[in-house]
Amino acid sequence: MSKEKVIDISTRKTGKIVGICAAAVAAIIVVVSSVSIVPAGCTGVVTTFGKVSDTALNEGLHLKVPFAQRVTTVSNKIQVYQADADAVSKDLQTVNSTIAVNFRIKSASSASIFKNIGSDYENVILMPTVHECMKSVCAKYTAEQLITDRAQVGEEIKAQLVSKVDEYGIEICLLY
Repeated sequence: MSKEKVIDISTRKTGKIVGICAAAVAAIIVVVSSVSIVPAGCTGVVTTFGKVSDTALNEGLHLKVPFAQRVTTVSNKIQVYQADADAVSKDLQTVNSTIAVNFRIKSASSASIFKNIGSDYENVILMPTVHECMKSVCAKYTAEQLITDRAQVGEEIKAQLVSKVDEYGIEICLLY
């Protein structure tokens, strides 16, 4: 065999090997891009070219359209929101307190919250609502009653808070 034929054959073999390797790498990238894993305690919100789907994915392995869809995880675990709240009592005494609210995002509402509120739902929904409920309830009691009837005041704040944030899909678990 001449040197030219050997070089031509090895160049063709090398070209085929490079082509096969490139196709294999591309196939692996497409397969990996079409799989999404939603961790335990979370739901996955699917966006297709930026448009948010109305349904959320449960935890586990899911298939998606590669490069077109993205799955964003939303935690459905209990989270704590803590705020310093100032209010005025019925007898015009200033009340300074720290309120901690345990809450979670309802799984069925994850897509709606992601679409309409975004990931900053604590500052957009919880913060103003906690402050509003605190001021509203404290205005009904004197400073002395706020101390002696603390449990009742807490329950009333929680009841108001639940009624206001439930429509958004946020569940209040505990208030202290």
